[in-house]
Amino acid sequence: MIISRRNIVLGGSAFALAGLADVLTHRGDLVQARQRSQEAANIRRDLGEQLTGAISQTQLANIALEDGHNTEAEGLIRAAATQFEKEKLLDNQAVADSLLTLILLKQGRVPDAQKTAERAIALSRQSGNRQARFEAELANAKVLAALGESAEASKRIEAVLSEAKKYGYLNYEYQARLALGEVDLNSGLAAAGRTRLAALNQDATRTGFLLIASKAQKI
Repeated sequence: MIISRRNIVLGGSAFALAGLADVLTHRGDLVQARQRSQEAANIRRDLGEQLTGAISQTQLANIALEDGHNTEAEGLIRAAATQFEKEKLLDNQAVADSLLTLILLKQGRVPDAQKTAERAIALSRQSGNRQARFEAELANAKVLAALGESAEASKRIEAVLSEAKKYGYLNYEYQARLALGEVDLNSGLAAAGRTRLAALNQDATRTGFLLIASKAQKI
């Protein structure tokens, strides 16, 4: 199969646009993030790239979820998951199921979220990908918290936090700290939760993770 120079350039542009969309998402600029992510998705669609197209759908689903468009997010991530399953990409499947878990929780569909979280955990352990495991463990912890199992949820999150700090995954460190703050607030540890979230707000703001900083402030 011959790949033209044009296709190589366009593929590189899509990769750069997707990377920019990630940065914009972290900074809380969801409007611009969606635009750049959609541009990347359009290029990949025009190039006939099904796998990278599914990766773009995952990114768009995450942005839609952050922006409160849960139905749109569900449609996008289910389509992406179908492609990942077809390609037998366990880490991408785990990430997709983790995101779907969060979407289902937002919709109040806790039993469905629990099943999806369990599948995400199993896939992430098979894949051996650390980031996929972080995604799955954090999503599963949120299901546990929704089921009233706060102690177990905190234990799972603390494990992610420790490993994320050890290996320098700042985004996952912040996600874990946010999740712990939420669990604290919802399990009768309001003072500890507020202290944790206030510190997170300061740290995330200082390092440019403004979306997480905003969440920590608003909870």
